[in-house]
Amino acid sequence: MTKKVALIGGSSAGIGKAIALGLIEKGVEVIITGRTARLNGTKEELQKLFPSAKIHAINTDYSSADSIQNLIQTINALSLQPNILVLNSGGPNPGTFEDISLEDWDINYQQQFKSSMMLMKAFVPAMQKSNWGRIINISSTIAIEPTPGMILSASFRAMLINALKSTALQIAKDGITINTLCPGAVMTDRLISLFQKQADSTGKTLDETIKNVGTTIPIQRIASPKDFAHLAIFLASEEANYITGTVIPVDGGLVKKSF
Repeated sequence: MTKKVALIGGSSAGIGKAIALGLIEKGVEVIITGRTARLNGTKEELQKLFPSAKIHAINTDYSSADSIQNLIQTINALSLQPNILVLNSGGPNPGTFEDISLEDWDINYQQQFKSSMMLMKAFVPAMQKSNWGRIINISSTIAIEPTPGMILSASFRAMLINALKSTALQIAKDGITINTLCPGAVMTDRLISLFQKQADSTGKTLDETIKNVGTTIPIQRIASPKDFAHLAIFLASEEANYITGTVIPVDGGLVKKSF
């Protein structure tokens, strides 16, 4: 996978970082993004692991259209052309219909949906010209099986999945594949924070809550980011050239649907 360039959203930690690491191992030049100072530490960590790798770090807030536009302009100024695009903007805050304000809907429309469309508009045309591209959307099993307490995630993630499915049908002829991966429970900072809220509301400890959730998964454990990243790396490869338009749960068997 040398001579490929990957833009990976939300890659200062968690799933995005694991995908970045896996792509670097395959020889891919990567652009990692994040909105906190932790991004620079992640770049330093990855550069120490792979001294000869080409790694770029660009601070980006996916909830800001201006920040996304700055990301695009910075990539263009570096004369880089991403042909692997990992759409990973992080998850919105939990909450029910009553909890979520109209402002929350506006903010998350940009973060969860419009940011991906901006990146696609910016970089897909060059993929079409070169007749090669990989787009991998990191979604959630919530998009498949919605819950009342995650209405923002369920709504915008499903919206993006269908927009990408439509686009996949259109540009498959151009050598570009688009696939969506839906993680279930993956041990990230975000999931730990959600577990902590659950623990606080039930009077249990965080460890007890994590253990209890693990028992609800057929595989009987919560995934690590590395567990999840393996399939993303495959879908970014040449070997996955006949797979497009799919929505794949990576959840240890949690989702009950057959197809």
